[in-house]
Amino acid sequence: MRKNITSIFILFFLMGNIFYSFGNNTDLVMASTIEGNTRSNISNLGYMCKDEKNIYYSNISDGSKLYEISIDGNSENKISEDIPNYINVVGDWIYYSSVKDGFRIYKIKKDGSQKTRVNKDSSYWLQIVGDWVYYGKRDRKGQKLYKIKVDGTDRTKISDDNIYGFTVIGDWMYYSNESDEHKIYKIKTDGSNKIKINDDNSFYISVVGNNIYYQNYSDGRKIYKIGIDGKNKIKINDDDSQFINIVEDWIYYSNVSDDLKLYKIKIDGTLRTKLNNQSSGEINIVENNIYYWGASIDFNQQIKLDASKLFEIKNDGTKEAVFKIASNDKETKGMSTSSIVITFIIIGIGTGLEIWKMVSLYRLKKFIGKLKVNLTDDDAKRYINLIRSSRIMKRSDTYILLREGVEKINSSENISEQLKEKLRITLEKRGIYLKRKDNNENK
Repeated sequence: MRKNITSIFILFFLMGNIFYSFGNNTDLVMASTIEGNTRSNISNLGYMCKDEKNIYYSNISDGSKLYEISIDGNSENKISEDIPNYINVVGDWIYYSSVKDGFRIYKIKKDGSQKTRVNKDSSYWLQIVGDWVYYGKRDRKGQKLYKIKVDGTDRTKISDDNIYGFTVIGDWMYYSNESDEHKIYKIKTDGSNKIKINDDNSFYISVVGNNIYYQNYSDGRKIYKIGIDGKNKIKINDDDSQFINIVEDWIYYSNVSDDLKLYKIKIDGTLRTKLNNQSSGEINIVENNIYYWGASIDFNQQIKLDASKLFEIKNDGTKEAVFKIASNDKETKGMSTSSIVITFIIIGIGTGLEIWKMVSLYRLKKFIGKLKVNLTDDDAKRYINLIRSSRIMKRSDTYILLREGVEKINSSENISEQLKEKLRITLEKRGIYLKRKDNNENK
C-alpha cells in the first residue's frame, strides 16, 4: 500500500472544504508578511514557512509530517509526527493546526520539544500577530473569527459572521463574509466597527498597501483590487485565477483558463507571464522559490489536487523540479494493519462522497431545468427535500445551481412565506446562508 495514497486521501479528506498583506504606509515586502508566515501562504494551507535559516514544511515523503530543511538544502530533520496546516514560525516556536487532532492549534519548539496544545477548537487560517493567534473556528454552521493568546488564554470571539478566509492588518481584520454572500468586510480585532467593503463574492483576500486584492467569484474568478475604503475597484486580469499568492509586487496564480498552469502578473495588471506547463495547485512561496502540488480539472469543472508530488520552481520560471515525492512501497512495508484499514475506509468514503456530489449535481440540474415560471408550493417542498439529500460544496457548480433554484423560489409570489422560511432554515442547517431578494429587486 503506497503512502502517497494515504497522503492524498488523509490530508485532503480531512481538509475537505478547504483557502494575506499589511498596508498603511508600509512597503510592499512588509505588506505581504505577518509575524509567523505570509498571508498568501496561509490562504493556500500554509504548508511551508521559513525563518532566517530553515524552511518548515509538511513532508509528503513521510506522511506529511512536520519537518525542517536548511535553506541551502544540506540538512533535514523531522520535528514532529503531526500533520501540520497553516504553519507559523515565531521566535523559537512553531504554531500549526494539527490535522491528526481535528485541526486544533498546537505549538512546538523548533527542536521538537515542549509540544503544547493551544486550544480545543477546529482552527483554520492561523495568523499570529504579537501575542495573539487569530483563526477561523469551525462549528456546524461554518467558521467564526476568534483569537487566543499564544499561551492558550483569553480565547475570544470577534464576530458572529461566518467567514471564509481573513487577514489581519494592524487593528483591523479583513474577511470574506459568508453570511453576506462572501462580500469583503473589515472589523476591528476587538470586534467593533464592522464595515462592508464591496459587493462581490470574494476569496483569496490579501492587502497590499492601501488596496485589497481578491478573487472575484462574481466575475469568472478574475483578480480584482479595491481600496481599503471600498473605492476604486479595478480588474487586474481576465484569467480564471485560483490559488492566488502575492509576494512583493507580483501576483502568482494557477490559470484555470490554461489548464491550471502557473502564471504571474504585476499588481498593476502588467507583465502577465506564464511560468510553467505543469498544472499547479495550493501555491506556497518561500524566498525566490514557488512550491505547488499537481492539479487537474474533472469533467464537472471541479479542481482535484494530487499530493503525491510537491514541485518547486524559481519565480522567474526556471529550474522546475520535483521537491518531494510521497513514500514508495519499500518505505511503507511497515504499515500497520490498522493503518491499512483506515486507508481503505477513507478511500471508500472519499469515493462515495465524489459519487454523491456527481449525483447531486445531476439531480439539481434536472430539477431546476424543469422549474416552471409559475411555481407552486409543491415545487418548493420537492426542492427542500432535494437539498436535504444532496451533497453541496461551496464554490462548486452544485452550489451555483442551488442558488439559482433558491432565487427562483424566493422570487415567486405563488409560494407561501412559510415555505420560503422553511427553505431558509433548511439551508442554514447545511451551513449555507443566502440573502433573500425581495420581489422589487427581482423585477
